[in-house]
Amino acid sequence: MIRKANTTDFDRLTEIWLEASVQAHHFVEPEYWQEKAADMKNSYLPSSETFVFEDGDGVLLGFVSLVEEHIAAFFIDTEVQRKGIGSQLLLCLQQHYDDLTLNVYSRNTGAIQFYKKYNFTEIEEKREGDTGELEYLMAWKRRQEFEK
Repeated sequence: MIRKANTTDFDRLTEIWLEASVQAHHFVEPEYWQEKAADMKNSYLPSSETFVFEDGDGVLLGFVSLVEEHIAAFFIDTEVQRKGIGSQLLLCLQQHYDDLTLNVYSRNTGAIQFYKKYNFTEIEEKREGDTGELEYLMAWKRRQEFEK
């Protein structure tokens, strides 16, 4: 089930974020992510609109956080990746928004392929300030139907 996050979810979401960040971004030192965990819990999550995926037992398995129409965080528990949870979250967003953007490290090729599968395109590349890693700005826009 997908629902809006509440503050009692933030500990678990931060755990998912940290574990998945270290795994997906193996090219960035794990200490970098560990140092950012408190900011994620206390600053980023509270200031964003976050949707969670929870299983039938109420266990949180993934989340996506938005700031306006920008996907600021999108993480799935490493134990349940590639089981359709990310797809369900992204499709939910695409049903409710007309435009979405996100940033992704260029070396996170699995994520890039995932986003391309859902019609995101690379529109810009730049160096990320903290890590120095190259990242892409990707965008998705709902196709508009025109009446004749």
